[in-house]
Amino acid sequence: MAASSSVDGPCGTGEALTIALIEEVSANLELQTRLARLQKTGGEGNNAEKRRLDVESLSSEDEVPVSTLEETKADVIAEVSHFTKYISSGLGSDLSGLPVRFLPPGNVSELYVDFCSSFTDQARVPSFACFGKAFTDISHILKFRPKGEFTECDVCEALKAKIKDAQQRDMASLVSATHELRLHYHNVGVSRDLEEALRLLPPDGPKAMLVMMTDGMDQAHWSVPRLPGWKAGKQFSTLHRPRCIVQGCWVFHYGLHFIVADKTQPHDSNFVVETVARALEHVHRTAVRLGRPLPREFVLWTDNTTRENKNNTLLAFMSLLIHRGVFSLSCVSCHIEGHTHNILDQLFGIIARSFQYVDKLEDIWAVIDELRRILKKPSLRQFLGGAEVDVTVECMEGCRHWAKYLEELQVRLDGGLLSVGETPSNHMFLWMHRKDLPAPVARRVLPLARARRNQPDPFVAHPLDVVLLQKQYVWETDLKCDPQVVLPHVLGLRFHTAQGYVPRLLRPPNRPDAEGWLLCAKALLQMYPSGNMVRTVKYLQELAAGQRGQSTDFPDLPWFESCRGRTDVEAALACQPEHLNSLVPSLATRAVYRGP
Repeated sequence: MAASSSVDGPCGTGEALTIALIEEVSANLELQTRLARLQKTGGEGNNAEKRRLDVESLSSEDEVPVSTLEETKADVIAEVSHFTKYISSGLGSDLSGLPVRFLPPGNVSELYVDFCSSFTDQARVPSFACFGKAFTDISHILKFRPKGEFTECDVCEALKAKIKDAQQRDMASLVSATHELRLHYHNVGVSRDLEEALRLLPPDGPKAMLVMMTDGMDQAHWSVPRLPGWKAGKQFSTLHRPRCIVQGCWVFHYGLHFIVADKTQPHDSNFVVETVARALEHVHRTAVRLGRPLPREFVLWTDNTTRENKNNTLLAFMSLLIHRGVFSLSCVSCHIEGHTHNILDQLFGIIARSFQYVDKLEDIWAVIDELRRILKKPSLRQFLGGAEVDVTVECMEGCRHWAKYLEELQVRLDGGLLSVGETPSNHMFLWMHRKDLPAPVARRVLPLARARRNQPDPFVAHPLDVVLLQKQYVWETDLKCDPQVVLPHVLGLRFHTAQGYVPRLLRPPNRPDAEGWLLCAKALLQMYPSGNMVRTVKYLQELAAGQRGQSTDFPDLPWFESCRGRTDVEAALACQPEHLNSLVPSLATRAVYRGP
């Protein structure tokens, strides 16, 4: 009882811990400010005035903003109060309501070894049985994070196995196998260095480039509903909860854009193209707001998958950006298979760790609200590039049918998109106008091939023909395959006259899991008060009835629609892109025209 009365007082254990942490954060911020002032004034000088660390003498630009300090205090209070509320109630004995925290991948034995190393007197180290029993008592709130499913790429595993096999043969085989693995690691490093160099180019520099990364987050994080006590009952483990689709699109120096969609939306190339098109609209508005000219060269980094990215739909869309005059150069780049994780995946990890502490998500709009809340954190905004970076989260109620729209071009790419045997696929595709090609490359451009042999080319060469250049890997420079016309200028004009400048058809949603989602709604009504489940049950009913993802009220794309080219001017001008490299495909990709 005495312990309880001391905790309930104004200086209880929980409040004391919170105040101590806040004071520590404040002290760290003050120390960083003083060190910054010391570096500016010359820390090694003999002048006493320069060595003074009086915070009151700091200029306004060196002072810690009051808003930042207040937000930091609020974050600390929110993080600590949930723990202290339970710890202070029973001197640490009541742990039933604490949120789950994760340790790095490992096991109890490895954790015990680390625990023993903290003792100077080994005679006082508890036994493993005692340590294991104590860990079992808190194992429901302290868990080991599982290892990733893709810890090694297939090439790395094969080359390592080759080294082990070579050790039993001779030294020459061992040296050769080791050289192959080191070359593979070198290529991975070069690819990542090139990506980093491009995305760090200053947006207002002489060689600015618009660099965009897009990828989808793991859908396991976005199952709805998520409610307090949901994981407590085993009878709910077999129920099917719909998983929201979250697609991120990071345009460096301009903005971060998330699209959230229902489970019934197909996560295919239509979804990716729609996300990229909407992100480009946001980029244009941000450039106008900042008074910054939009770069004329565009690079899109994606995963090396043909289902969503490396397919005819996305590649045709990129060629359309050149034909319409949106950019003078567009490019799709992929890292080596098995090594595709990049800074966007790092951002996804930060968001997922913040999201795991959310214990209530009623529907898709709750997911959107939580994403917006997480992305407003000052530390995360600083990671994204500052307050001027535009951050948006929107719900996709319906997706345009880009594949059906672009099929009317009747041009398909055959070969080079998938690996054949031991020959890897192409990892980089680049489009530009014929007039902008260097003279040695322009002389090697092949016309658009016909589906049937011995048919004459119906398209006369034009300076504004869109030409495709490819290479197997991003860093290669030798040109071993001739570039090819993929969108003749006349064909592009004919296409837009017949089909318009933006697709109007809806991509049909997938068939809903009606039975599973209705059973989930029924279980909710049995476990929770029905008055609190109206919002969630209504959402599950709409999903089960197939009413979600049917909207044709698409957001407008005014900038994309307005870009229709200036043939009278562009035909007479040649402007070679700053970042053009010679491209090398090991597998040739042929563009084939299947129309009349």
